[in-house]
Amino acid sequence: MIPNLLPTASPSPANSTYLKFSLTPPISAALPLASVREVFLLPRRRLIPLPNLPGFVLGLFAQGNRIYGALDLRRRLEMTAAPQSLQEYPIILLQFEEKVLGLAVSRIENVVRISPEEIQPPSSRIPPAAMPFLQGCLGQSCELWFLDAQAILTLAITPSLCSF
Repeated sequence: MIPNLLPTASPSPANSTYLKFSLTPPISAALPLASVREVFLLPRRRLIPLPNLPGFVLGLFAQGNRIYGALDLRRRLEMTAAPQSLQEYPIILLQFEEKVLGLAVSRIENVVRISPEEIQPPSSRIPPAAMPFLQGCLGQSCELWFLDAQAILTLAITPSLCSF
């Protein structure tokens, strides 16, 4: 759950709500809040590495009575990977239909409301590896990326890593 992040003002019906997080400075990204099941810090020691998988796959972890897969979203998007010295990962537990996956990010920022008209098509500045996961971006320099939860859970990894 995401306690105390939602703004207290009533939303405009035309605005959509997103969880904003940092990928690498100056780039932030956002996921539809409806696709976010939970946000938490995951100690590195709770991750069980899996052999013979791509380097962006961090491994498996238990949360509640379920086991989930986790991946380093920055590395999957071919950006700078999480530092090896990290003792804990900010995790977004992403859900679309029955698929659930933990995404390690740099930092959880806040919840934002954005009008769909403000979201622009991705620019040519976006790394090619990120394009299949993008719905659009915000700003002249495309500094806020809007990610597609369904694409992440469908294309980011093998389906067997999404929930156990």
